[in-house]
Amino acid sequence: MSGSRDTSFDRLRRIFRFLVTGGAGFIADAGVLWLMMTFTPAGPILARCVSFPAALTVTWILNRSWSFGDRERPHLSAELIGYVTIQVIGFLVNSGIYVVLVLGWLGFSLPALVALFFGSGTSAFVTFALLNMRLYRAAD
Repeated sequence: MSGSRDTSFDRLRRIFRFLVTGGAGFIADAGVLWLMMTFTPAGPILARCVSFPAALTVTWILNRSWSFGDRERPHLSAELIGYVTIQVIGFLVNSGIYVVLVLGWLGFSLPALVALFFGSGTSAFVTFALLNMRLYRAAD
């Protein structure tokens, strides 16, 4: 596909791969979150600060090699800076939803893993759009 525009099939395959990658990141995130909350005195907010970098690492490796592996990439350091920047934006969306739901700011609260699910799902739309349109652009 190098040098050509994405077809409808290419876009669907990329979305599928991104969702699978996101699922792997969610499992890493949820697993570290659960471990931190179960085996340390960390509460849900501190535990999330530890679990996010684990998820970021997993998704970066899978997105760069699989979801967007056929796309042109900037130099590794520029790619990493761009990826982290986009993921921080996603993290802010994700964490904003997570904190609101865990702390009950809407008049009800949800368990940490359920709140993580809603935050992660919402931020997936944001990060996919930014990764697809900004960092890993299709060739013109």
